[in-house]
Amino acid sequence: MENKFILANSDVQYASVDKDPLVYYNENLSNLGLEFWSTYSEDGWNNFRNYIFGGSQNAAQKSKVNLNLLGVENKAYQKGGQKADWGYYDKFSEWKDKCCYIVSSNYAHNMSAMLSRAAFENKGMHGIKTIINFDYHEDYGKLESPNLKVDSVVDNGAWGQEHICRSWPRVENKQIVLVYAVFGVSGSGNHDSLFWRVSKSKHLDINKPQKRTSAKGDILNKLKKILFDPSDVYITVDRDVLQNGRTHFNKMKSVKGTYARGDITNTIENIMGSLNFNLVGFDITGLPAWDQKSMTPSDDVDSNACEAAVEDIKEWHRILSTYCSYS
Repeated sequence: MENKFILANSDVQYASVDKDPLVYYNENLSNLGLEFWSTYSEDGWNNFRNYIFGGSQNAAQKSKVNLNLLGVENKAYQKGGQKADWGYYDKFSEWKDKCCYIVSSNYAHNMSAMLSRAAFENKGMHGIKTIINFDYHEDYGKLESPNLKVDSVVDNGAWGQEHICRSWPRVENKQIVLVYAVFGVSGSGNHDSLFWRVSKSKHLDINKPQKRTSAKGDILNKLKKILFDPSDVYITVDRDVLQNGRTHFNKMKSVKGTYARGDITNTIENIMGSLNFNLVGFDITGLPAWDQKSMTPSDDVDSNACEAAVEDIKEWHRILSTYCSYS
């Protein structure tokens, strides 16, 4: 099992002023054997560290984690994924083993579009490709041509469309069912969501997906009706779905998830235990955010939030990794 930590934008996740935030997560998740990959240059990351620790001299005294660079130079993309240029996909597609990915900020949840696609391409076995997203937001967008946008910036995020609407060169001439399901959607309507598209099917051959929404708890039954054959699946958990996730979006007054850690665990076990899934990979996205306005990257509340995030990752990794057949 390979495990990657993707530092996806400049909103660095804090843990303590006494050490580099990445060192904190490395030490507390050392059993995962995390590799740290940055969408920014090493100089960019060092500048963030200087900002956190109050200057280069102070930062230089802190421990450092070796960062691997993803090597995309498009600055606009690095700062938020403006268009679906898929700049990081080539690197993700090189990671052949089944993986757990930890993405630092839920502003960068659009990474899941590329991570899941690479995982499906590398380890897919079946004609049905399913993404299951635990998220406060739908992350799908409108039924329009795909345009990769960051979480909540445009149409509540639109990366889900990439799974449903983007072409699949290796299978496009065969019948394929593409499914995108969201558990935990809150806000207006207070509903979970289910989208699907059947490509090259004599029964349903449309350019845009059908969308179904329903009350919480009914999505699983609808999934069972669609997934009439074994399915490849990728699972992503955005921690803003939690009551106390302390992510960038949880800190907004309008965003308060309803799930607890155990709710996610139970739902995952229910899904994986009741459907014939080939788990190609999973990610956990959105760590506690550093409050740049207060300039106090560590206090009791925030320290506890980081500890909770570590426990979230440990538990969901433990559950999901058992379904990955490759190590």
